[in-house]
Formats: sequence, structure tokens, C-alpha cells
Amino acid sequence: MSKLFAKQPLRQRAILALYVGTVAVTLIAVAAAHFADAQALADGRDAAVLLDLVREQQGLAQRIASLAAPAAEGDVASEFQRGQVVSRFARTHEALRQADPSLRVSASSAAAFRALYADGERSLAADVQGFLERIRAADGGPSKDRTRGDAQVIAEFAGETFPNRLDALTKTYLRAAAARVDALSAIGSGLSLLALLALAVQGLALAWPMWRRFGQYDAAFAAIGVTDPVTGALTAQSFTTRALGEIRRARRYRRPVSVMTIAPAFPPEMLDTRALQTLHVRLSETLRPSDFVGILEGGVISVMLPETDLYAAELAGHRIVREFESRPISVDGRAVAVDVRIGTAQVRADEGSPEEPLARATAALRAARAGTGERVAVSPLRELRPGPA
Repeated sequence: MSKLFAKQPLRQRAILALYVGTVAVTLIAVAAAHFADAQALADGRDAAVLLDLVREQQGLAQRIASLAAPAAEGDVASEFQRGQVVSRFARTHEALRQADPSLRVSASSAAAFRALYADGERSLAADVQGFLERIRAADGGPSKDRTRGDAQVIAEFAGETFPNRLDALTKTYLRAAAARVDALSAIGSGLSLLALLALAVQGLALAWPMWRRFGQYDAAFAAIGVTDPVTGALTAQSFTTRALGEIRRARRYRRPVSVMTIAPAFPPEMLDTRALQTLHVRLSETLRPSDFVGILEGGVISVMLPETDLYAAELAGHRIVREFESRPISVDGRAVAVDVRIGTAQVRADEGSPEEPLARATAALRAARAGTGERVAVSPLRELRPGPA
């Protein structure tokens, strides 16, 4: 696996590492959030269970208090009932004091409650233990007076002291349990947010390259519709649309603009498509950035020259001829001499579209191709004057 990873390009390795990392972070965050939420639910459930046991102890203590006096007077039924209630009260007391597993609460919750139950010099656990010992002593006491006195103490502790102290302990425990549940819930929410962020990063890591690739496809498709697939120059329709805008701009600001048609001649054995591609690249390097090139029927190349009068267009044509004379183009590693003939024309004041100046430039091109002298032919000029855009 490591060898396969090492063979991948650096960018793909980075994306893969980011993907694996975010998956790991997501899994860890989800697991931790699940544990925190589960622990928060368990703590809340434990608090409810312990609260029920506390309420049960309070009820049993009040029942003991109500049976203390009749039992001291010798009521056999009350004494029997008090014995049963005391036994049940003592069992629950031991379970709370020792955090017995029978409580069905978590070890942490049981330990927290036990710590409160047995905390301090005069702990509630010690008071309850003394209370139970006093009840047992009263049950086995020899004198009736002593039983009555013990019954009063038992009733006072079971009816008032014990419930009040147990209420205070319960409030302390519930506040601590609520704080722990809130903390665990906040941790679980934070971890869930972390998992969502990790998934978002993972989604971006996967979507961004695809988005860029789709953008490249869109640009490629747009270029296919605008440019000629053989030469890379603008198609006739795209050239006409762009030239129309340039002519309107020139008429609005009273600036000159010219067109040029170029007819290259290659050796008979040369493949025209490859040669035209190379020719367009060389021509783009020779022209200005503001000039743009299109392809017409029959392999004739059209050029729009903004901010250029007829004289400057003629000079540009001669510069192109010299460029191809001095530097043959290279096709498949072979130097190919190109015989270039050029016709130029300036857009006139009454011409609002590129068709007419291109026709005049093409007529000049035919004259250049038919003659044996100048390779750049110039169409007659009439000054461009301002007109409606």
C-alpha cells in the first residue's frame, strides 16, 4: 500500500492524505461524541434512579416515625410493621452507603453519591447507622419508659432530621450530576461539529478538483465553439462578431482600424493542417496582443488590426513577410519555407461590418498572389469618418 501511495503524483497524494485524515478524524469524533452522549444519558438516568431511592428512604423514614409511638404503647401490629419497614430501610441504606451494584447505576455515579452520603465528621451514613442502632436498642429495651423515650427520639429523627439532611445531600448531588451532564453534552456537541467540519473538508477536497475539472471542460467547450480546431485561430463567425465590435468602437472614437488577409503557400508534400497550426502560432507571436486572427474559407487567414491605419497595416504586412522569409516554420522537426502573400484594407467611414473591408483586402490579396512583385497589396483608402455606432 505504501509503495502504491508513493507512486502517485504529489497532488494526488496530498488529496488522498487529506481524505484519509478527514475520514479518521470523522470516525474518532463520531465515536467520541457517541460515548459522551451515552455517558451524559447514563448520568442523567443514574441521577433519576438515585433520586427515586432517596424519595423511597424518606417515605420509609416517615412511616417509621408514624409507627414509633403506637409500637411504644405496645401495639403489636404497629411494632410488627415498624420492624418490616426498618428492615427495608436498613437494606436500602446499606446499598446507598456501599454503592451496591443492585442499585443499577454506573460506578462513577454510585461513587459520587456514596462520597456525599459518607462525607464529613457527622455524615448522614453515620447518623442513619446510629438511628438504626437506637431502633434495635428500643426494640429490646426492658422498660416501657425507656421505649417511650426512644420512640420520641426515633420519631423526631425519622420524621424531620433525616428527610431534611437527605434533601440537602440530594440537591448537592443533582447539581453536580447536572453540571456533569451539561459538560458531556457540550463535549458531544463539539465533537459532532468537528465531525461535520471534517466531512465538509472531505467534501471540499473531493469536490474542488472535480469543480476545477468541470471549469476546464467548460472553457475547452467554449474554446471549441470559438476557435478553429485545426489552426487554433478564431472561426469565421467568432472573428466577424469580434470585428464588428471593434469597428463600432473605432467609429465611436474616430480611430483607424484595418484588416488583413493572408494566404500562405506550403510545399505540395506538406500536410496543410500541421503547417497551419504552426503558422498560426508564429503569426500570434509576430502580431500585437490587441490584434486577433481568424480563419476564412480556403485556408485564408484574416487579421483585425485595431488602432492601425492603412500605412501601418502595410508595414505590418511587410514585417510578417520578412518574419517568414527569415525564419521558416518547423513542422515535425522539419524546416518549411512559407510563401506568404498579404492583402490589406482600412475600414471606411461608411462600412459598419467587417465583410466589406475583408472583401477589399481579399481583392488586394488576389492581386498580390497573381503578381510577381510586392507580396503585400494595399486596397485603395478612403478616410474613416465618425458615424453612428
